[in-house]
Amino acid sequence: MEYQKYISSTGMFVCIFMFFLVYTSAHSIVNNPRIGYVLCLLPFILWFGLIDKKNILYLLILFLPLHSSPYISQNLMGLPGAKPFNLLSVFVTALFFYHGGSLLRTEDPVEKKTLTYLFIYFVLFSLVMFRSLDYLPRLHMLAPEQFQSSALRYMLSFYMMPSLYLVSFIYILKHIKTEAEILKCINAICISLFILSLLIIFVSVANLSIVMYGRGIMNEYWEAIFGLHYNAIGSIYIICVPLLILKALDKSIFSTANYILAALAVSFLQSRSAIAIFLGETILLLYFLKQKKLLVIAIVPSCMFYALWELPEFLQRTLSIGLISGDVDKIFTGRIDSIWLPLIKERFSNLNQLLFGVGRFSMMDSPLYLRGYILQTSTAHNAFVEFFIDCGVILFAGLIFCLIRFLKTAWFYAKKIDSALLWTLFTCLVAYLVSTISGRKIYPSNDNMFLFPIIALLINYIRVYEATKTPLNGE
Repeated sequence: MEYQKYISSTGMFVCIFMFFLVYTSAHSIVNNPRIGYVLCLLPFILWFGLIDKKNILYLLILFLPLHSSPYISQNLMGLPGAKPFNLLSVFVTALFFYHGGSLLRTEDPVEKKTLTYLFIYFVLFSLVMFRSLDYLPRLHMLAPEQFQSSALRYMLSFYMMPSLYLVSFIYILKHIKTEAEILKCINAICISLFILSLLIIFVSVANLSIVMYGRGIMNEYWEAIFGLHYNAIGSIYIICVPLLILKALDKSIFSTANYILAALAVSFLQSRSAIAIFLGETILLLYFLKQKKLLVIAIVPSCMFYALWELPEFLQRTLSIGLISGDVDKIFTGRIDSIWLPLIKERFSNLNQLLFGVGRFSMMDSPLYLRGYILQTSTAHNAFVEFFIDCGVILFAGLIFCLIRFLKTAWFYAKKIDSALLWTLFTCLVAYLVSTISGRKIYPSNDNMFLFPIIALLINYIRVYEATKTPLNGE
């Protein structure tokens, strides 16, 4: 009798929930179709997650490149922060704990050490964000279209939402522990890039005259469609292209086409760092994998690419900036003399700022910036320079120490295991670090959102190998 009452009450709850969902969806479709369509997808997402708890993680990975798109990133019901990506991340977090995940209790020494470093990283990110609240009014005054005057909205945009990129790292670390699950995550990333490449190529071909005119104007289209700067989109490829190369080595039609589409997409983006690192990481990974024939095939076209300039005019214009004059500062579009050196000198003239930094976006609070002595941009266009001026030399030294230690450990296991998949994941990390010379971020951001699942997969791959002593080659 009690069981029947339970079924009856549960059924009533489901009916009330479905009625509320249908009414809300219909109302939203009439008043705001985008929100209505998103709400209509909720039952599918719930059902998808009930089939297999890890499906929601794969869905989150698929959603990453598009999550900032204005078409699907509006707040549901007008509630601040109630964006589909945020809600999906919260759902994944709930599943993490529901299925036995814990951030405090673990017997695995690797997990314990990893979570300790993650906690330090998050505390550091929190500290640098909260310190920036002191000069938020000035940030809003200088760039009102980028920085909200409300501290709540500012923290939601630049602190809470980027923090959600860590969800995939934590979930993978705790719940993705088998070879099959690691490969499913990699497949999800590759499919995600396939969708992204198709969209970029379609938009570029449809607006070919604008693409030929220059990347500056075309960037307005990228931000309108994806909500991302072309360099941020290029960063996705920088991090994930080695995975496409590994899959392409299987010689399947889809995997080969995926890599070719990615190459075309990066060319249309016209991000110089993305194009150069795309070629460089392809050569580096083929070297690690001892693919001598393919390595020669990759090197020769790359040399011709740079030497003969048999390129469309828009790529010639993009890649040749500063090369003809041989001016290093022009190659970095004036960042050395107009951002990096002045800010570093300023920090060394103030002991307190040198040791402890100022806070996030601190370059915009600099007297040099306010007087117009440095480029009027919100980022230093070098992840390590930006971290140094924001956090100070003490935390900067700690970052370099941890980074070198992690790279040495990853390099040790890559040589020890000599697995194609581990070399690939290691190359993803190296490629992103190289790209930080001209931009990107140390803090969680759109630039490095794919880096967190990659690092977690690398750590768990090593754990799988240590448990089985059997290399996984991604086949």
